[in-house]
Amino acid sequence: MSSNKAILSQIPAVGTMYGFDLQGNAPLTAARSDQVYRQNITASDGTLLGSVELSDGPTYGMDIVKNVAFGWLIASLVGMLIAVLAGWWIQPADQWPDPGAHRQHPAHGCR
Repeated sequence: MSSNKAILSQIPAVGTMYGFDLQGNAPLTAARSDQVYRQNITASDGTLLGSVELSDGPTYGMDIVKNVAFGWLIASLVGMLIAVLAGWWIQPADQWPDPGAHRQHPAHGCR
């Protein structure tokens, strides 16, 4: 096997959340992955013809975590609001606390 390496073609691929944009321009601030995948290309008789290497791909880990956390926050707040409103709606009006009732309670010395 020869140690000479030649890059025959290089196609920049910009990753998006929905797939890849070939020949696209990657934003300079985009986070890049340090993972590398190499696949050898062999002839039918087993001789090595070359290889394909995928590297410097986009990373979405933090973007996904932030989006999921924000979604959970919104869902939690909406759920709590629905629970409070349902509690107020279901509770009969004669069982609502009277704000002035504590002033006339016998334990406070008022009769």
